[in-house]
Amino acid sequence: MIHYFLEFSLLLLFFGLSYVVFLERSQEHKLKRLFIIFSFVTSLTIPLLPNFFARHVFTVGALLPEVVYWGQGTQVLAQNSLETKSPIPILLIIYLLVSFLFLLRLVVGFVKLSSIKTNGLLKNNAGQKLIYSDKIEAPCSFFNSIFLPTNTTFTQEELSTIVKHENLHHELGHTQEKLFFNISKIVLWWHPVLWYLESQLELVHEYEVDTHFNQKEEFVKYKEILVQLSLLPRVSGLVNPLSSNINKRLKVMNQTKKKSNRFQIFALALVLLGGTFFIHSCTDESTQNLTEQERVHPVAKAKSGDKSYQIPVVDTFITFDMDTKEETIRIAESMRTIYMEADKMPLFPGCDQNLAYEELRECSNKKLLQYIYTNIKYPEEARKADIEGMVLVKFVVSDEGYVHSSKIVKNPGGSLDQEVLKMLTKMGDEITWTPGEKDGKKVNVEYTLPVKFKLEDDSEK
Repeated sequence: MIHYFLEFSLLLLFFGLSYVVFLERSQEHKLKRLFIIFSFVTSLTIPLLPNFFARHVFTVGALLPEVVYWGQGTQVLAQNSLETKSPIPILLIIYLLVSFLFLLRLVVGFVKLSSIKTNGLLKNNAGQKLIYSDKIEAPCSFFNSIFLPTNTTFTQEELSTIVKHENLHHELGHTQEKLFFNISKIVLWWHPVLWYLESQLELVHEYEVDTHFNQKEEFVKYKEILVQLSLLPRVSGLVNPLSSNINKRLKVMNQTKKKSNRFQIFALALVLLGGTFFIHSCTDESTQNLTEQERVHPVAKAKSGDKSYQIPVVDTFITFDMDTKEETIRIAESMRTIYMEADKMPLFPGCDQNLAYEELRECSNKKLLQYIYTNIKYPEEARKADIEGMVLVKFVVSDEGYVHSSKIVKNPGGSLDQEVLKMLTKMGDEITWTPGEKDGKKVNVEYTLPVKFKLEDDSEK
């Protein structure tokens, strides 16, 4: 989910900047409107598409607590992010609270409009139903409902112009688009580009309607009505108010429309295609920094969404015939299933088996960390060369409880990886884990262990 929102945020930011550079000053109002809708919908959907062009995906098994080993001998237990106090729950509470306020605001808006429609005075004007209310201060519309203030008197010509304006909003589908953005803000209120695009869309809606008043006499009268309504507020963010952004609209109406620049549109299309492709195809930084040898081997690479993979295993069987005194060696190759998740994960020994599973797992992690700290040293080669960093190693706990298939996937150098592999080899010889279980059967489970080697600063000595 975090990756989805990150890609959505980057795409929407990219589209917003493209709009500012290529279209904000354009008079192609229909193109601007289509671009805004396209930008938002594309930003929502592109992150859901599979990444066909990304390089090998770096997959890891269940992540163990991070081990931090200090070069001066001070060992620090760094618990897994799931076991430490994190600001994320607080941020989540704030996010949900603000989202609830936006939902409440939307509901209040609907209730207010419904109340006005129910309690307002309904009049018929040339077949068009108009709703008058003292809670309305400026003409506006919501779908095919047109709301007018009771404390303002309009001439028949003014009323006809207002009705035409609001009907155009309905015919062009502007209310649906405003409603779509208002609903989206309940979840995506935190993105500033969304607010910017919404304000631009509202402005473009009015520009589109304004261009339909093209007859000279009608156009002059239309501008007079806009000036009269320029100081009146709107009733709700859901409606299409006649009095919004009047100063900008009058300025645009008085300008001579320029022809569209085809080269500019072509350049925009190329930028959008390239930018969208780049953002969707780029991989996580930690993956990009890995060399090809450090990436997951093709035969051991899980498909996207899989929680298991298979690796080839070669078994050697030796039989001795007492009669013929001949020894027979048979080699059999089979596929072994490795799970990246299991119903019950493997547990390091040394804990009270009567504990609840979650407590047992927490105890297991602590025992594992103690073993690692006891059996690992900071390589002298790395210490002299001031090399520090994260070693990321994958290993499998077999269905019999033994550690095997250790593989370094990230190594800062200086023999740090060899120190970790040495510790895991010793663990495989000395320790028998409690195997993991899947559907009640003992299975092979992959773990990923991050070991961070750090050298103390002079200020810390």
